[in-house]
Amino acid sequence: MQVSTAFILAAGFGSRLRPLTDTVPKPMIEVGGRPLIHYAFDIALNAGATRLVVNTHHLVEKIESGLGASYENAQIVYSREKEILGSAGGIGQMLGVLGEVPERVLVLNSDTLMDLDIASMLSTHKNSKADATLLLRQSKDQERYGLLGFDSSYRIHSILERGRTHSAISDFGMFCGLQILEASILKRMPVGRFASTTQEIFPSAIEADLHFQAHLHLGYFNDVGTHERLNIAREDASLLKALNLRETALE
Repeated sequence: MQVSTAFILAAGFGSRLRPLTDTVPKPMIEVGGRPLIHYAFDIALNAGATRLVVNTHHLVEKIESGLGASYENAQIVYSREKEILGSAGGIGQMLGVLGEVPERVLVLNSDTLMDLDIASMLSTHKNSKADATLLLRQSKDQERYGLLGFDSSYRIHSILERGRTHSAISDFGMFCGLQILEASILKRMPVGRFASTTQEIFPSAIEADLHFQAHLHLGYFNDVGTHERLNIAREDASLLKALNLRETALE
């Protein structure tokens, strides 16, 4: 299985990285000699994407002039947000820019570094026949990010608010911001208003018995949202060299 369209979420202000992000949009901050968003592009291309849709809001011109109209063999399409629309609202507008609802879409953040085996996640999605497959990881501080609960077959059954805990913590994981969404989920995305996937769209879809599958990520993960985490990423030169390598997803 491959995914031909990827949505890269890049509209945020990067407030915790100020004053750097007052003049440099967060997706364009360089790590390992290249913009952060290029690492997201690589994951998308590894999944088979030939169309990269990027939503923008803060310092739009710098993102668009810095990235241009293509990345390797993939077309870049921009979705400008006059007002921040959130994860679900942003996806809704991106669908409107395309003028269609694709069969499935890979959605990921523009500011996260990870050594993800996307072919394995695509296999999980295909074999489970899920409406959505979400990338989760388990760590000692996962409650800070909000928890998603799953059963013995890794089917997601609940989403807990950030800061809440659960006794069976091994059956929960934090959402890494990367997901494979089928048209059945994409059609639920609102247009023209702010909305969150994890706070609004996903809980209602789970309640409606749509199939949400968990895929656990056991490798490196750094959501580069603070100066501390940015410095950690920049100091790990050997890791960044490994992240620069691309492999094509399995059919």
